[in-house]
Amino acid sequence: MVESLITMLSHAEKTFEFKTNCYKEVNGGWLNKKWCISTNKGDFLIKQFSNQRYNQQSFTFIELALQRQLNLRNHGVNCPYIYTNNTQIIQTPTLELWYMLMEYCEGSSMSPDSIKEDHMYYLGKTCAMMHKQFKEISTEKEIFHFENSREVLFKHYQTQLENVEKLNQIQHIHLIKKLEAIIKSFDDQFFKQIPKGFTHSDFASDNVLFNNNDVIVLDFDRNCYSYQWHDVGRAIMSYAFNNDSIDISLLTSFVKGYNSIYSLSISEIVKAIKLVWIVEVTWWIKSDLLLQEKALKVKRFIEELTWLTNHWFDLESYLMVTEP
Repeated sequence: MVESLITMLSHAEKTFEFKTNCYKEVNGGWLNKKWCISTNKGDFLIKQFSNQRYNQQSFTFIELALQRQLNLRNHGVNCPYIYTNNTQIIQTPTLELWYMLMEYCEGSSMSPDSIKEDHMYYLGKTCAMMHKQFKEISTEKEIFHFENSREVLFKHYQTQLENVEKLNQIQHIHLIKKLEAIIKSFDDQFFKQIPKGFTHSDFASDNVLFNNNDVIVLDFDRNCYSYQWHDVGRAIMSYAFNNDSIDISLLTSFVKGYNSIYSLSISEIVKAIKLVWIVEVTWWIKSDLLLQEKALKVKRFIEELTWLTNHWFDLESYLMVTEP
């Protein structure tokens, strides 16, 4: 890792014409590595892309995704500025080393235990601003990214049930069996009611910083043209889900912020939260993860998806406490 960092710093110093004084590693990210570097031209963040997570073909997609981030930044969405070299964002000092250089942003991460209603209001408003600007660059020719059709979900259910039954894992068998009824409960009409557009696609708590009333959105690597309300549902689950329930006051504050730009009803919020289950259940509710020791981040996602599995059919009545 040190050798890779030295190679990246040497390349960045020549490419972007600065001199490094010191650096420190920044926590967060899934396999990718980040460092804050202090230079004679100020502080930057250098991000190394994992060659375990990505291959060469992936970077065509990521480059376009990051160009959209730059577009958002240039149109007022609060996200880090990205430095380019001849319009290219991803830098390649060697064939197996990929990195990007961006603005270092000050701020703090929030958890469901620490976040307040004011934070949620500005998070909702920032989410809507992001969606509004994404709509400005969307066209009908965009490639639609969505993998979890009902057929895919049903195959996932069958595979996971077979796996846990082989091991006679009673607790997990009970959970997996609930997937079948959920998959049968919705049809294509459900998706027709959800707006399409570019979406962050990873709008979770480790990709957001708070600095007073400023909300800074990070890590747009996965943004793509899909169902926009996934961002809404993901933010609600990441911040308002706590102690095996959804904090209605936090949810309401988020929606009030979002509604300052776009309108969301309770029934639409329910669809947004259910969309999280549809998109993510194949990532987190699966036998290999359920049966092994898990990192805290993975454990949290599994807890969220388990709760959604258990509350799919009463979610609307659960949230009908108040209309934002």
